[in-house]
Formats: sequence, C-alpha cells, structure tokens
Amino acid sequence: MKFMAQNWKQPVTSFVDWQCPECGDTLKEDRDNRQLLRSNKCKADQNHDAWEPEWIDGRFSTSLHCEKSCCGSMVCVGGRWRVQRYEDYDEHGLPFEDYSNWLTVDTVSPSVKLFETPIELPNEVERHLSRAFALYWNDKASCLNALRAALEASLSEQGVPKKFKTKKGKFQDAKLHQRIERFGKTNGTVAELLMAIKWLGNQGSHDFDAENTLADKVDSALTIMAVALFELYDPTKSEVQTLVKKINKSKG
Repeated sequence: MKFMAQNWKQPVTSFVDWQCPECGDTLKEDRDNRQLLRSNKCKADQNHDAWEPEWIDGRFSTSLHCEKSCCGSMVCVGGRWRVQRYEDYDEHGLPFEDYSNWLTVDTVSPSVKLFETPIELPNEVERHLSRAFALYWNDKASCLNALRAALEASLSEQGVPKKFKTKKGKFQDAKLHQRIERFGKTNGTVAELLMAIKWLGNQGSHDFDAENTLADKVDSALTIMAVALFELYDPTKSEVQTLVKKINKSKG
C-alpha cells in the first residue's frame, strides 16, 4: 500500500509522488509553468514600515505532467500561497534562516488518487472513493460524507444487509453503526477500522469543527480507509493466508 500524494497534508512546497490519473505513472511538476500572483493586500502592505517577507501571499497555479512518454497526461493544480520563514542547517552543521513558498492546494483537475487502491476494488466503492479524492482539496466535510458512502458500499459488497428484522417481525433500515457491528461478528479487525471512520465522519458532519481540526479528521479517515480496503480487497492477502494455512497444516 502506498500513499500517492505523500505531501497531501498541507501546506506543501513541492509535489512528490502524485500518480497520473490516466496510466498510474508518476507526475512531475512543470516548475517553469508555476505562477505566483500576489494579493492586492500584499502589494499594499509592502510600503509598511514593519513589512516582512512573511507578509507575502496570494494565489498560485501550476501543472504536472505524466513522466511516461506514451501517456503525456496533464493535471492542473491551483490554490493559495504564502512566504514562510524556516530554519535549517548547512553542510557544516551551522544553523541558518531562509524563506520558502508554501502552497495550499484547493483545486486539482483532473483529480488524483491520494492512496493506492486494490486492483479488485468494487466499482461502487471506487466511485465514492474517487469523489472523496476530488472533494478533499476544497470541501473536507463533503469528502468525509463521500468516504462514509464508500464505507456503506463496502459493507454491501461484503453482504451486510441494509435492513434487519425486528422482534415484531417487521423489517427496518439498519443504521451504519448496526451494520458495522454485524460485520464485526465475522471480521472484527476490519470492523474496528470502519467504526473509526464512522466516528470521524459523524464529528466532521455534525460538529462543524474548525477547518484545521476537520482536515486532521479527514486525513485520519483516509489513512484508515486505505488500510481497511487492502484488508478487504487485496488478493495477495488471502493468497498469503492460504499459503500459511497449508504450511502449518503440513508442518513445513
């Protein structure tokens, strides 16, 4: 399992390991095409006596292209940028200060994967997951809702019913919590992962947290979802389990 956008937690200074949405190869930024536009406030503040480089901000746009020559696909990226001071050490171990451009992405077209997905991922689950990837950059709450939909679709693919029979013999819609608990009777490990995603989704949708707190919850939900999907749909996992049982049965 591999996270394609290693720097998905913003802000970023460069784009590393982004996967081409067409062929899956690596995307590389065309640095010559990166445009940094300063905000009007930033321009006006430059005449202030206390002005510092960290007051510089604005909007940016850039493009990434697929490194595979036979593909050549392009992804357009945009968002906000600002100058940020940082401290580091030179080759002699001496500390120094410098400035870099920090980018906060809010637009990616077409959308890219935030993590590698199993080859045998069901279409319905993949559809909701792709929507979550697209929403991640500019609508964290909707991204969580899309992850919840992917979770629901995964349970359906695993044969967990959407309705249950009451003591009175009537059928009633099952809540997500009930479906996960039922799934946990046969797969407790993955059920714990799915329950964590459900709790994160509930808080993000109903508590209206500050954007930075909501972003942390989305990042956690995506990380857990990646693990859960490989537990459910990675064929190599079941193949290894079969091999292990065979070895243990024959004692070598």
